Amino acid sequence: MADHRNATAAHEIDERYEGGWLCPTKPDRVRLTEMSPAVRRSRMLAGLFAGFGVLVMGPWIGWWPLALFALVPAPLVLLDRFLVRARRPERLVAASIMFHTLVILVGIGITGGVRSPLLPWVAIPVVTAAARFRLPAFLTGAILTTVGLAAACAIADPGALGDNPSPLIAIVVLLAALVVSQQPILAAELRWRSDAVLDPLTGLLNRQGLQRRFMEVAEQARVSNRSVAVALIDIDGFKHLNDEQGHARGDAALREVSYALRKELRSFELLYRIGGDELLLILPGAELVSACQVAEQARVAIGKRSGAEGPSITASVGVTSAMGDAIEFEPMYEMADRALYAAKRSGRNRVAFIPDDGHVPLVATPASPAQGSTNPLRMA
Repeated sequence: MADHRNATAAHEIDERYEGGWLCPTKPDRVRLTEMSPAVRRSRMLAGLFAGFGVLVMGPWIGWWPLALFALVPAPLVLLDRFLVRARRPERLVAASIMFHTLVILVGIGITGGVRSPLLPWVAIPVVTAAARFRLPAFLTGAILTTVGLAAACAIADPGALGDNPSPLIAIVVLLAALVVSQQPILAAELRWRSDAVLDPLTGLLNRQGLQRRFMEVAEQARVSNRSVAVALIDIDGFKHLNDEQGHARGDAALREVSYALRKELRSFELLYRIGGDELLLILPGAELVSACQVAEQARVAIGKRSGAEGPSITASVGVTSAMGDAIEFEPMYEMADRALYAAKRSGRNRVAFIPDDGHVPLVATPASPAQGSTNPLRMA
């Protein structure tokens, strides 16, 4: 279970994503955090190899480096533990890389500077950074590493550095080569991630990863003892619209509806186009009443947006909510679907829900305008 939470740390931050210098987009952050459980074994093995190497070289380079490199596993363990709860997980990853860089630079300084057999090891954290961050952050780290390496060599043995700087120059060339060779691979993967999860017509998330995303939300809700709601949104008369006015108009209607929802909803990152004219909204932490309120806001927003441009478009919405072990995608989807069809049978352009007893769907009647949109819905 801990591995699963680590793999999904990117989604346990505030859903209203705000990019930063280290991770400018959400795919950057998702990729960064998903890598942690995937590379944990390789990181630990790399640390063991480094420790074994220092141990074998002990008679020639001294035993102080062994004590120094014994510190390496600590940040790796702490990173895996706290990454899942971090609001800015990229900062923890960057701090871990900086710490390991510092350990290697100190090891180089106490084992001969430019003559140190540990000199090539400075490429290890640089390669790690290359796999995690885009060019600006990675390039900054490579420059700082180069400056630190030059300082470590100069402090350890300035005479040796002046007599023969070739080893240092070779390492700098290696770091530069890593900068230019790794970034196209990272950029290509980020483009693939973006293309794989976004619906090209609406710009919403698609089915790719929906089940996994729901499992993440469910796990978080169980840990925090909160509920999860889903709202299934279906455009009324969409088949008729396609048949009568053509698929171009149908596509335009989907884009208009998607735009209206993305503008209205705070958690639009959790809005999926799951096929045809059906959209699925996941609402972490929402109880049934608040989920119906959000669904009603979405229904009203769709009507306002579409009514202003071209033929009127309305939508029906089915809502359900669950807690604890009842938070399972398939049963909740089926209940939301039942509620959706109840809304359709009741005249369309309305919200219906499955009550807590999980039986007969009911239609939610919105509060009057005079009461304000923040009041709970009356359940009729």
